Amino acid sequence: MANRYIRYDDVAINGDNAATPVTVMERDNTGSSAAVSFTATNLTALASLFLGGGTKSTSATIDTSAVIWKINAASGALTETLPPASTVPNLVYAYIKTDNSTNAVTIKGSGSENINGANTFNLTAQYKVVIIWSDGTQWYILFSN
Repeated sequence: MANRYIRYDDVAINGDNAATPVTVMERDNTGSSAAVSFTATNLTALASLFLGGGTKSTSATIDTSAVIWKINAASGALTETLPPASTVPNLVYAYIKTDNSTNAVTIKGSGSENINGANTFNLTAQYKVVIIWSDGTQWYILFSN
């Protein structure tokens, strides 16, 4: 079995009071585990990254159950509202419009929060994508096509 790394944030696990956001738990091929610093060497050992995905076909406020969202607007235009940026600092969401209708998918900031200076961003064609990041105050577009 290859080494496994599990990241944990600010929460002390199993009495490890030194836990920090750059600390991971390492489990070796014998099953032993220890807290180690998260380094470039450890990063190269991570073979895969799994991101939760979800599907929406109705307007909703997006939650943190997934970070990649497939949006189907075949039945009508949809508005997907982001959570308040302050509740999800440093979180990245990705949206893809999966249907080929002319119905727009609007990604909207919470309340008056902006996405690159505007309260909304539209996906208007099939397979259009936007990746959005929260700095804890507002949202920024990292990529769109």
